[in-house]
Amino acid sequence: MGQKLEERLRTAWRQIIPHATIGLEDSAFDLGANSLQVLMLVAASSEVLRIDIDLDAFFTNPTMAYLLKQHGKNTANKAKPEEAVQEIPLLPAQRWLLSSGSNLNQWWTGLLLTAHQVFETVLLRVAVEACVQRHAALRCTFSPDDRAARVAATPHPGVFTTLDLRNCPLEHRQRVLEWFTLRENNSVDLENGPLFSLTYIHWNDAEVRLFLRVHHLISDGYSNGVVLREIIDNYWNLAAGSKVRAKLPTSVGELAEHRRQFADTFMLPNSFTQALDSYHFVELPKDFRPSPVSNRAVYNSALVHTLSVQQADQLEHLAKEADASIIDVFMWALARTLCKWTADNHVRIVNIDAGRRSAGIGSLDSSETVGWLSVLSLLVFEINSQLSLIQQVQLVHRQRCNAPLAGAWFDDYRERSDWTYNIAPQEMVIFNFQGNVDQLLQLDRLKLKIASEKIRKAPATDTERQSCFYIDVRRETAGMKIAWHFSRALHLDRTIETLMKDFLDHLAGASSGIGMRRLISEPK
Repeated sequence: MGQKLEERLRTAWRQIIPHATIGLEDSAFDLGANSLQVLMLVAASSEVLRIDIDLDAFFTNPTMAYLLKQHGKNTANKAKPEEAVQEIPLLPAQRWLLSSGSNLNQWWTGLLLTAHQVFETVLLRVAVEACVQRHAALRCTFSPDDRAARVAATPHPGVFTTLDLRNCPLEHRQRVLEWFTLRENNSVDLENGPLFSLTYIHWNDAEVRLFLRVHHLISDGYSNGVVLREIIDNYWNLAAGSKVRAKLPTSVGELAEHRRQFADTFMLPNSFTQALDSYHFVELPKDFRPSPVSNRAVYNSALVHTLSVQQADQLEHLAKEADASIIDVFMWALARTLCKWTADNHVRIVNIDAGRRSAGIGSLDSSETVGWLSVLSLLVFEINSQLSLIQQVQLVHRQRCNAPLAGAWFDDYRERSDWTYNIAPQEMVIFNFQGNVDQLLQLDRLKLKIASEKIRKAPATDTERQSCFYIDVRRETAGMKIAWHFSRALHLDRTIETLMKDFLDHLAGASSGIGMRRLISEPK
C-alpha cells in the first residue's frame, strides 16, 4: 500500500511539474515549482492522501516525504474515532426539524450560479475545503438517534465535485443538469454526510456553473452568502499566492457550551416540539375542510395585489410613529386577519428572523459565521380592539421583542428597505423574512449571477410539512407587491379570498391613518 500511495502521489506531482524527476526528499521549489504550482501541489496531494495539509509547514518542507509522513500520522489518528468527532447539543430549531416528520429531502437549500470565467479546479477544491474546515457547521452530521450533532475533524471527501458538460449537446444540457440536481436534492444521509457540497460544472469553454447545496439542518439561509463569499475570496487569495482565511477563534466546544448557556438563560423548554405544541391552533376554522392531500404544501395558486408607493410609504410612516418596524405592521395585519378567522382575540406565531444576526460570542463575528444563527422566537399576539392603531402596533412590537428566543444569538434589529417578507403558517403561523438574494450574496462583487437554468428539487410527498398558505411581500419601485400563495385547502368556500380581503383591508386602514390621531379609540 505504501509503495502504491507513493506512486499515486508522484503521478499527481508530475501533472503539475511534468519535466522534473521527483524524489521523496526533493523540494518542490528545487524542482522548479513556483508559489502557485506549490499551492496546486498541496491541493492535489490533499486529494490523493485525503488529509489536511498545513500550508506553513509544507512551505517549510515541500517534499513528498513530509506529506507521506503526515499521512501516516493521520491514519494513526483515525484509529481513535472518539478524537475525530465531537458531539454538540442540537439547537431547538434542529430538534424541531428532526422530529417534525418532514421529508428531509425537501430541506436542501440550493443555488445555481453562473460565472463567465473558468476556475482552476485544484485551487477551487482547496478554497472549498478551507471554508469547510473553518466552519464546524459545514462538517456536521447527526447521530443515529437524532439526539446530537456530530462535527467531523476534517471535511467530507464529497464537499467538492465536478461535472463536465462541455461535450454534451447544448439541447441536452438542461435535461442533464435537472437530472443531476434532482439526484443530489433527493438524497440526504444525516449520519454520514456530506450535508454541504459545491459542484463545479464545466458548461462550455468560457462559462461554468456552480451548484451550491446546503442542508437546512446545519445552516440558515443567510449562511449561503457567507459560504459563497468566503470560497471565492479563498480562491482569489490562493491564486495570488496568499493564504486562506484563518480558523475561527471560537472552538466547537465553546460554541456548544454557549448553546447550553443560551438555553439555560432564556429558560427554553427541553423539547422545542413540546413548546410548539402549546402554541398552535387546537382546531382549524370550520370552513377549513381538507381532503387527504389538500392541506399539503401544494401552492398551485396565488392572489397578487400591489400597494401603491404612497400606501407603502404610509405604512413605513406608521411603523416610525409607533417606534416599531414595518415587520410589526405586517404582523399586526396578519394577526387581526387570523383572529377574525378563528373567532379569537389572540394568535400564536413562530417568528424566524434572519436579520438578528449581528451579535457574537467572544471574538466570533456571527455575521461572518456559518450555521443555524437566525433567531427563532415563539410569539403570542393579543389584539386589543380598544387600543388605537399605533398602540396595537406598539403592542405587537413589544410582544415580538419580548418573546423567548430559540436561536443562537440575539442582539439588535437591522432594518433594510429592500427586505423580502414571507409569512407562511402551518398549524401555527410562521413569519419569515430574509434579504434580497443578490444583495445577500453580493453576487456583483463575486462576478457571479443566478443561473438561468432550472434546478430540480425532491418531489413533495404526503409526508411534507403541512401548510395552508404563505405570503410574499416585496418592496418594489411601484410600491409593495403582495402575493398570497395558497394550497387547495383554501379553495373551499372562497376562504382565501376572504383572508386576502381582510388582510388588505387592515393594511389599507393602517395606510390611511385610521386611529393615528387618537390615543384610545371608542369601544364599540
